[in-house]
Amino acid sequence: KKAKAWTDFPEADFGYAPTQEVHCAVSFKEAARGCDKQVEVLVQEDCPKCNGNRVEPGRAGQTCPFCDGVGLEVIRDQAIPIRTTCRVCKGSGVYIYYKCTNCFGMGQVLGKRRLIVPVPAAVEDMQTMRVDVEGQELFITFHVTSSTYFRREGWDVHTDAVVSLSQAVLGGTAKVEGLYSDEHLELKAGTDSHSTIKLEGKGLKRIDGYGYGDHIIHIKIEIPKKLSPKQTSLMKSFAELEDNTRGTVDGVVKRKKWTDDEASDYSAKESPYNDGTSGQSSPAIVRLAKNVFKRLFLRNS
Repeated sequence: KKAKAWTDFPEADFGYAPTQEVHCAVSFKEAARGCDKQVEVLVQEDCPKCNGNRVEPGRAGQTCPFCDGVGLEVIRDQAIPIRTTCRVCKGSGVYIYYKCTNCFGMGQVLGKRRLIVPVPAAVEDMQTMRVDVEGQELFITFHVTSSTYFRREGWDVHTDAVVSLSQAVLGGTAKVEGLYSDEHLELKAGTDSHSTIKLEGKGLKRIDGYGYGDHIIHIKIEIPKKLSPKQTSLMKSFAELEDNTRGTVDGVVKRKKWTDDEASDYSAKESPYNDGTSGQSSPAIVRLAKNVFKRLFLRNS
């Protein structure tokens, strides 16, 4: 690329100056784990036409007639003579009459080059890093793309895990996405919505200290929107056994509070899913409720 002689720095069609700021876009996971990214930068390189000699090919420089090739000149305008850099040859001692038409006698031009830049782990959005590339000072600003799944708070990351109603009531396992690998959560029976589970050491790497932050998972229970007739019947049976309902349940007539013997009698005789075996004692109300949920959500309708 040609440079213009009237500018302070070599100019190309795509930028100025050796010191520059480069913008690099990275995803949330790339910023969290660290990676290598390829960026395009402008670097000063020798002119391909004159090979950095500043003179037209086939021509040669001459001894500077203003300083006799010394590179210094004496200014005698004042009482005391002052020696300074020659204003014509810029201290090189060589006067170039036939300057290179590609670099205008500067010897260097700007060129594009692709470089691999290391992205440090746990880098933040709009964080700037100074990098020295072949004697040039580069300032790389990272733009971290926001994630719809991960949320960052310091060195900790937060995510939501959606579990079914049966998993929350009966317990089980749930698979969630982590920063470094998939995680399997152990859900206890009776897990409440909006409860949290902490995975220690599964967060971001601490730059100001040792170790890693935590991965905090927020549990959200997904309520089924549609039920089959069989699931509806089992759900109503469970609702009839509840004694802590604040209000009413549509389609359910509340019975009196049953004893354990009454609940056992209902499970053995009145349940439409009884196996026909008589004389067996059923569990208490709590176990009966769990049995209802197993039939409701863990079997195909």
